[in-house]
Amino acid sequence: MFNIVLALPGFAAFVWQLVLILLIFGGSRNILNLSMNTQALEVQKLYPKSIMTTFHAVWSLAGFAGAGLGYVMVTQNIDPSHHLLGISVAMLAVTACFC
Repeated sequence: MFNIVLALPGFAAFVWQLVLILLIFGGSRNILNLSMNTQALEVQKLYPKSIMTTFHAVWSLAGFAGAGLGYVMVTQNIDPSHHLLGISVAMLAVTACFC
C-alpha cells in the first residue's frame, strides 16, 4: 500500500485531498516500518552477534539517497507528480521481485 500511496501527493488538487493522502501515507509507512523491523528481528536471530545497527544504517542511507534523488528532480524541473509516480512504479517492481 505504501508504494501505491507514494504516488498520490503529486496529484492532490485540493488541501483536503493532500491531508487525506498524507494521513494514509503516514499510516502505511508506519505499518511498513513495523513489518521491516519484525523481519529484521527474525534475521537477527540467525546471527550470533547483533546486526540491527546495520539495518538502521542502510535505512538511513536509503533516506539520504531519496533526498538526493528528490534534489536532482527539483533542479531538473521534473514535475513532482511524474517523479513520485516513477518512484512508486519502480518500488512496486522491486516489491514484486522480492515477494
